[in-house]
Amino acid sequence: MIETGNSGAKLLETPSQRVFTSIDNTQRTQLVREQLEAAITRGTFKPGARLPSERELVDQFGVSRVSVREALRSLEALGMIEIRRGRGSFVTSELAPVKQWLSMHSEEVVDLLKVRGAVERLAAEEAARRQDRQSLARLADVHADFVGAVEANASLGRLVELDVKFHKALADSSGSPLVAELTQQLNSHLAEARRLTMMPPGRPRQSAREHDNIVRAVLAADASAASRAMRKHVQAVEDAVVRFSREQSDAAAETT
Repeated sequence: MIETGNSGAKLLETPSQRVFTSIDNTQRTQLVREQLEAAITRGTFKPGARLPSERELVDQFGVSRVSVREALRSLEALGMIEIRRGRGSFVTSELAPVKQWLSMHSEEVVDLLKVRGAVERLAAEEAARRQDRQSLARLADVHADFVGAVEANASLGRLVELDVKFHKALADSSGSPLVAELTQQLNSHLAEARRLTMMPPGRPRQSAREHDNIVRAVLAADASAASRAMRKHVQAVEDAVVRFSREQSDAAAETT
């Protein structure tokens, strides 16, 4: 076995390829669910793919069958997988878990986006005023990575990952530890909303253009323009979430 860090996880070396790591922790069910969810999110298991059997998951994670079953039921409740009796567990369509999650948390997400708008406008303003060359070079590099991923039609997971990195780099450029910390916390709460806004055709390219407007204003040391560009960007995300919530409500009303 090879130690992977301080987390207590160990990578199992076996003749067959391993996707997951064994768990030595009392919160076994939660950690199994988190690893499965991460594997689905990053595309290791595509929509429609069958997950390893319960027995295989028990062997790979090193936990009991009960922990595996509870983790699978949790993912099914989130809409990420479908458990078919006698056949196994299958990944649902990419949009299904996002729809289910947002249908339950849309109001909370809108509130978080309003807070995010205020924090990130401040981040853009301070980054434009501060003009730290090293931080701004990092921001430009991350922006270029995002644009490149859009042009290459990268996976949804990759686009979301780079989007988060862009906003983190901007927060770091502000020079404010509090802004950086708040941005990180908001990013963790808004991951599903980001997935939704990256799904519509053309939206990743639009995000790239919005990011470009932000970067140009920051590099030009125009704090006012940077704030406006960030406001427009966050408003576009909020509009997408509100539009989705209304569509869901209308669809529900039609079925009653």
